Amino acid sequence: MKLAETFYYLRDKLRNAGVVACDLEAEWTIENVLGISTLERIQRPDRAVTIDEMQKIELILERRLSGEPLAYILGEKEFFGLKFKVSRDVLIPRPETELLVEQAFEWAKDHFVKGSSPELLELGVGSGCISVTLLHLIPELKATALDISPGALKIASENARRYDVADRLRLIEANAQFASRVLGGQVFDLVLANPPYVDLTDPHVEDSVWRFEPEGAVFSPGEKGMDIPAQWVNELPNILKPNRSAAGFEFGYNQAGEMTSLFQNNGLFDKIEIIKDYADHERHIWGTTKWMP
Repeated sequence: MKLAETFYYLRDKLRNAGVVACDLEAEWTIENVLGISTLERIQRPDRAVTIDEMQKIELILERRLSGEPLAYILGEKEFFGLKFKVSRDVLIPRPETELLVEQAFEWAKDHFVKGSSPELLELGVGSGCISVTLLHLIPELKATALDISPGALKIASENARRYDVADRLRLIEANAQFASRVLGGQVFDLVLANPPYVDLTDPHVEDSVWRFEPEGAVFSPGEKGMDIPAQWVNELPNILKPNRSAAGFEFGYNQAGEMTSLFQNNGLFDKIEIIKDYADHERHIWGTTKWMP
């Protein structure tokens, strides 16, 4: 089979199975198996696909059609233009989380002069996509990240080494609920988190999330799934510097009111804003403390 035919074959199989991003997933599969870029695929439509290559593509397709996310099959996912290693120990990075990174990057750029060393704390590091991306973008930044999962910490460490930022990232196995105790009173310029926030009874959760993604990184007990986010937000007065600092959390589609109340009640923030994602859903909360000399 020729390269162009292989692409259309893959795309149509995925489309018929209801995969929304069928074109992209066909491209990523071919890129992974053949080691070629999208541009090269387009420029060489008559390039022959070997029997061995086709067998590998068919195996990937079989797993994908069973419902397994392509990121877990390929072992990586693109985030903010970087490729991150992923496994079933970590949540698959989502495009909406890129907005939290973008907000943090702009805030750090506006609030720190070159040569200073702002310190980031990430609660629940997962694959490391948030911390590693920011360390990659901001050479002066130093980061500490907590996660309760040894498997997640291993993946985050590998991603930090992939982008040569491991010397600026301290990884700690710990429950973020006890961050202040674990960190011994250390406080940070910036605290970021994408906590488990999905209600266990939420009917909108996709089947692939239930079947394949780590439950501990997705679901939170309590009304509207707010128990874990509340525990993490309640730690902010103990881990965030009282001035010239900021905190950003991702949350669920129906949690903006609860998150706003939590941020207001801890009395830290001079300004609180809600940020919408690409689908115009309220998705992140951003709080900043007073800019005092």
